[in-house]
Amino acid sequence: MHLTRNTQTKVVMARIMRDATLHQENFSLKRYGTWEAAEMAAEKWVSERKSSLPESRKNEVGRMTSRNASGVVGVWLAKNVYRPKKGKRKIYWAWKSKWPGCELKGGLSWRITDDLIDDDAFVLAVLARKHRTVDREFLRWELLKEYGSNWHYEVLELKNAKPK
Repeated sequence: MHLTRNTQTKVVMARIMRDATLHQENFSLKRYGTWEAAEMAAEKWVSERKSSLPESRKNEVGRMTSRNASGVVGVWLAKNVYRPKKGKRKIYWAWKSKWPGCELKGGLSWRITDDLIDDDAFVLAVLARKHRTVDREFLRWELLKEYGSNWHYEVLELKNAKPK
């Protein structure tokens, strides 16, 4: 349920979020007398409001959100810090990808190095997401097959596009 008791202000807050818009109404104890009565009024408001709003897209697989900066759903640039037992900490960057059912908890990571440039690491992360596999050898072969293709250039354009 989308209800919260605010004991300081003595209201029940009812909230629904749709398409980045918050719909909220407060139900005060002063008006309704008891918490239970205020909650019942809030539940009725939520039920009526839900029927007039579009369906929730919260769990929609593959939905692009405003937080996505890579241009590809499930692919992001991650800053990692390596802290050896002795010596100075080192910072490195990696393109990561994850998908529903991914067998790696944090997703598959492609570290940007002298041998693996930023663009290739990004495309490998996109390929991992596309094929939903963590098989690195297969993904490297797929990169070689796609290198220079229209698809390859389109993916790189997504990476270089400015976030909205």
